[in-house]
Amino acid sequence: MSGTDTRPLRPRHTLSPRARRSAATAGPPPPMTASFAIAEAEVDLTALSGDIVAYVAKAAVEAIPAGPVHLAAGPNATVIRDADQLSLAGLRRRLNQPGTEPAEAGATITLAESSLLSEIVPPEPGQLGTLVLGAARERPAVMRTSGGDPAIAIRSFARLTFSYDQRSLPRSDIIRFLTAVQHRLETPWTSAG
Repeated sequence: MSGTDTRPLRPRHTLSPRARRSAATAGPPPPMTASFAIAEAEVDLTALSGDIVAYVAKAAVEAIPAGPVHLAAGPNATVIRDADQLSLAGLRRRLNQPGTEPAEAGATITLAESSLLSEIVPPEPGQLGTLVLGAARERPAVMRTSGGDPAIAIRSFARLTFSYDQRSLPRSDIIRFLTAVQHRLETPWTSAG
């Protein structure tokens, strides 16, 4: 094409003629409807040491009002039966053992860990939802000293994202659940857990 050529450029198609015809007659895709909702909470994990996932698992199973609670978690997302009956140490051991039951085998809730600050994982059918622990990040925060004065301290925060079936769980129950998990994680733990 020379510098004096003024013909309009025609777009080049990357689809085959047959694919273009099919797309033209199919119409627009149906709208996507999400059957789940999410709720998030930020938690201060500074006082926790060791395997943070075990603390989150323990807080989550304690926050579910009725047992038994079967938790899908760990490297292979296997089910830990009666997780609400385990101590923190027992839950930590079970999280680090290979399991035999896949997550679809009747878990009440799924717990996942993410390397992102926040991640949404859709809930598994038949479960209350999926709780994702985002990556912890240190940042300055205003705290109160023992005398009540404000002070700036470096704290470790993470985001909890809970996805749930909005058709079967009221948002007020989810807020109570996440608030209970947050409170438990930010309350000093006894050695027994």
